[in-house]
Formats: sequence, C-alpha cells, structure tokens
Amino acid sequence: MSQENKQMLYELSDDNWLEFLDQNGFKKFRFKQINNMLYENFEDIEENTTLPKDLKETLLKNFSKSLKVETVQKSIDKTIKILFTTMNEQKSIEQIETVIMDYGDRFTACISSQAGCAMGCVFCATGQSGFNRHLDMGEIVEQVIQANKVCLEENGKPITNIVFMGMGEPLANADVVYRSIKSIHDKLNISARKITVSTVGFLPGMRKMLDWEIPVTLAVSLHAPNDKLRTEIVPVNKLYDIDAILEAASDYAEKFGRRVTFEYVGLASTTSSDTAHELGTLLSSYDGKGGAHLNLIPYNQTSFMQNDVDPAKLIRFCEIVSEYGVNATLRTNKGNDIDAACGQLKERVSLESKDSNE
Repeated sequence: MSQENKQMLYELSDDNWLEFLDQNGFKKFRFKQINNMLYENFEDIEENTTLPKDLKETLLKNFSKSLKVETVQKSIDKTIKILFTTMNEQKSIEQIETVIMDYGDRFTACISSQAGCAMGCVFCATGQSGFNRHLDMGEIVEQVIQANKVCLEENGKPITNIVFMGMGEPLANADVVYRSIKSIHDKLNISARKITVSTVGFLPGMRKMLDWEIPVTLAVSLHAPNDKLRTEIVPVNKLYDIDAILEAASDYAEKFGRRVTFEYVGLASTTSSDTAHELGTLLSSYDGKGGAHLNLIPYNQTSFMQNDVDPAKLIRFCEIVSEYGVNATLRTNKGNDIDAACGQLKERVSLESKDSNE
C-alpha cells in the first residue's frame, strides 16, 4: 500500500481498531497491546516487542505516522520547541510546531491545531504568515505523543497539561479539536481541568463548546479593552465584537462552572494607564461564574513587529486592573532564546531556508 493510501495511526477510534483487527484475522486482545504501544509506551510500530511479527507487518502496511520530527530546541529556561513536518500526502505537507514548558511541578504541551492561521492578529508571526489548512485529529494527537516522548527523554516525566495555544485558531477547527481532546482525555488520562483551549473569540466555535461533554478550561485572547483598538490588532473583532465574546464566555462559565481566563498581550499600544483602567472596568462588569482572570503576556519579538515595553509598565498595568477586583497575573516569559512564541520557530526556519536559496 502506498504511503498516500495509508491511514494515520492516531486517527482511529476504539471501534475502528476492533473492526480492523477482526477484518484482518487478529484476536480482540491485541487491541489492548496496540493501545499500550501507542498511548502508554509511546512506541513506534518497529520498536514494539510485544506484538507478533505478522501483526506488526500488517500495521506497517496499513498505517503511518502523521508527523516527522525535524528539529528539537531547548531553551536555557528548559522550554523545548519541536518543529514537525506533516506526513499525510493526501493533504499539503506543512511545518507545524509544539512547545513543552517546564513549570517545575508540571509540564505543559502547547499544541497546534492548524498549519498557519487565518485570524491575522498583527502581533502573531503565525497569523501574519497566513492560513494553509486545518490539522487532522491524527496530527494533533501525535503532537501530544511526540511531546511525551521528548519530555520523558529530557525530564524523566510525562506531559501533565495541554494548552491549544500553538499555531492556528482551535475553534475554527472545533470538531476535530474536540475529537482530539476526547482521545487525549481518554487515552492519556489527562483531566479536563488540565486541558485549555485558547480562542481569539471565534464565536461559532465558542457556541459549539457548550455541547462538549468534556468541560475543558476556556481562555479568550482579549488583547484590548474596546472594539476600536481590538479591531486594529485582532481583525476578527469586526465579526465578533467584545460584548458578544464576553457573553459567550459567560455562558460557558455558567454551564460548566469553570472560570474563564482572558489573555492580554503586552503591547505598547495596549498597556497604558488609561487602557488598564478601561480594561479593569470592562472585566469587573463581566458576570461569568468565578469572575474574570486576566493573564498579561509579555510580548516576544517577531520580524513582523518590534515592541519594547518596560516590564515595570506591565507590572503597573496588572496592579491597576487588580484595583477593580479583577484577578490579574503577569505571565512569566519562557523560551525567548529559542524564539518560543507562537509561530517563531517556523518563521525562523522559513527565513533560514530563504537565505540559503539566495
């Protein structure tokens, strides 16, 4: 069977696996062994020593991995960034990235849901690079599998938390992202509270989340306290304004009893004292269960935007917002020395490739 006709290993449901084994003359108990190989031992088919030779040959004939590891970079702060090339020849071949963040007591994998992004946020290298395609379930789940392998090799411990904050807008690919979450939740025993989906405020996807059976944590990339400023830096705000996004976030918090986090990137144009007061007023009126939690994110430089903000200004910004009764946190910067902000590794590799061809 040619590569392009093979199925992706991490696309199959339990029922699909049982059907495959039955159709190929293998006993049902082999399903547990395959499950252990893929989701507990994180083994490639060739590496496995439990399955019989004829089953391994059948698997290799019918299935392939979704991703090829191109580079693994490690930051001085222990952040790890993995650059993958997709291997599904039925789709366009793309580069995507996954980041592993070391917080001491936990290891968080930042997962991509699309190759590129159509949202066009002016401060994001991925958004400025354009949209190529949605990732498949196998490509999303395998990022988590590969991140586990790297995390175990580097740290001796597995991934504990998942955040969909890598390349792409997760809720523009909501159905596939949810199927991936269900697989990660069920197969890797990562609880809903340890899985976060971040959205720029893609309203159709936020509404779909109300029907999800796994109540993950929702993070909304707000980035501005008013529609005029937000539209300048987050173009999708023209379609889904702040009031609509806050209402959808409140509905999610009310249904699942989960506090929503609001992300806010620290740009020079959005972190003045006036905008801090305006944001404090906005979020203090948010009526979602648990109130609002603000995550202020120091900006990492890209070739698309240079932005220097004094850290003291960001601290003061948080202090002002907190005066309105809003829980505000300044996030620690991680992976700067390996360009670990969203899309930066792919951008750098692309630039290096371009330079080598000139």
